[in-house]
Amino acid sequence: MIAEQVVDILNLYNAIRFEMDPNLRNERLERFWSDTLPYYVGLFENLFETQKTMFVAADQVTWADFAFATFFDLIGEKHRESLLEKF
Repeated sequence: MIAEQVVDILNLYNAIRFEMDPNLRNERLERFWSDTLPYYVGLFENLFETQKTMFVAADQVTWADFAFATFFDLIGEKHRESLLEKF
């Protein structure tokens, strides 16, 4: 479930990145960073609060852990800090 959500977010982001109209692309990127991504990060936070382990999806490392870690690596330093500042 987590890895699929990460893929969904990345698909949304990639669709915006490849938008041909620069004005529309910038508008959608702004909405993505301000609304879409914080929404999903909130969902992840709620899910992780119920976890009893330090791993994302099980009691050991799974590919979901790598997908989640890679996701935060891909969004870059600037956006990672703004998303995680409340933590």
